[in-house]
Amino acid sequence: MDESGTHDQTGMQRGSEIAAIAGYVSTYKAWVRFQRAWRKVLRRFDVRVFHMVDHAQGVGEFEGWTKAKRDAFLPALTAVIDEHKLYGLGGMISVRDYDSVLPQPVKDETKHPYYFCLALLFRTLRQFKQAVPPGRIDFVFDRKKKFQGIAEEIFHGLKEHNPDHAQRLGEISFRAKDIFTPLQAADYLVYEVRRYASDQFYGSSRPTRKSMEALMRDRDLLVGYWDADDLREYARTRMEYFAAIKGKNEG
Repeated sequence: MDESGTHDQTGMQRGSEIAAIAGYVSTYKAWVRFQRAWRKVLRRFDVRVFHMVDHAQGVGEFEGWTKAKRDAFLPALTAVIDEHKLYGLGGMISVRDYDSVLPQPVKDETKHPYYFCLALLFRTLRQFKQAVPPGRIDFVFDRKKKFQGIAEEIFHGLKEHNPDHAQRLGEISFRAKDIFTPLQAADYLVYEVRRYASDQFYGSSRPTRKSMEALMRDRDLLVGYWDADDLREYARTRMEYFAAIKGKNEG
């Protein structure tokens, strides 16, 4: 799993209007095969580490690429993903709605849009549990030191207090994408998902990117999204809970 759009809690900076966490789920054996195939594509195109934002902007390792080379690269990576993944999984919110709709006590509780996306990711997994093959899932997240501690607390709290999550969630770890290759596929997916959602919910006239169309082709993306109405209802229930706790303590 990787994140995108979490750099501004108000959603006003470019690329932060939607925050998302997303990635792929597969079997251990399939991930081993995936890594061999992915690295083969990177070697063929003379790329050391794939960063989707660098590719999109034509910088870093992708500076100076011809159009033909650029047009061939993402389909080659997409083919590797299609061959080895079981499904895509994610959670995302409008950060602008998060900032404007949630009262401060609720934002103090959730702490950051990243954690809200994380909770939506696991909620989506539980919601579609019948569509997901059985078995425990070990989650590997891109290494972000400022989020890791609380993310681990959320993960283990869900395992401890929710029977569905106790049966489904395995272990959680944080790795660097230059070492753990599957995170590069998550980087690709979360970039495309966030950009697509931003276009859809903020009225862009840009056509859907061909790369996103390819990632959606198999209809196996499970990405939860909460709009402003969902956030308002969540805020209402949390504020009622806070009021009940306060009344109990005062009583």
